[in-house]
Amino acid sequence: FNATMVSGAAVRVDVSRSPFTITLDEAEAPLYARALVVATGADSRWLGVPGEHEYRGRGVSSCATCDGYLYRGKDVVVVGGGDSAAEEALLLARTSRSVTMIVRRGALRASRALATRVLEHPNIAVEWNVTVDRFEGNADGLRRAICRRATKDGGSGQGAAADAELSVRASAAFVSIGHEPNTGLFRGQLALAAGGYLDMSEAGRST
Repeated sequence: FNATMVSGAAVRVDVSRSPFTITLDEAEAPLYARALVVATGADSRWLGVPGEHEYRGRGVSSCATCDGYLYRGKDVVVVGGGDSAAEEALLLARTSRSVTMIVRRGALRASRALATRVLEHPNIAVEWNVTVDRFEGNADGLRRAICRRATKDGGSGQGAAADAELSVRASAAFVSIGHEPNTGLFRGQLALAAGGYLDMSEAGRST
């Protein structure tokens, strides 16, 4: 099809007029196009807590399908309560010694069918109303997730209850709390829907 492959990362895009202008990080001159397909995807959303970056690749992951097999016969945790988190917990439960789901609310946001499978699975335990404070480990990798259980009044629980801090033993932690769409280049130029995704309604499919 006579396509030309160009290597580089787009750092700026101007779609205010045609031809559109795409500026790359490693190109001296910008690219021009009368049609632009946006396929920038999304990145995993992270917790942003201490130890998360340090142990990424050494126990902390966002993909059970990719890394779950590395922790066969180990204790693992899944952070999140939606469909993706439930699916990851069920996948890990096939091979892991134990799976603990850390859910910040008092109920799963997953579909009823998935939630039922999770709650009935003998290899999956759920910690309700709990958030991750930090990840801890050693030179060999992740060893535990230090969490905090919310108090009945919805507070953080700091110093308010004997069980406020919870240590969950884990060789791996799979963070499954959603994704961040890579649409920053188009903010203010193209219509964005909830969550920062491009508006794919009839009015937003093309410009």
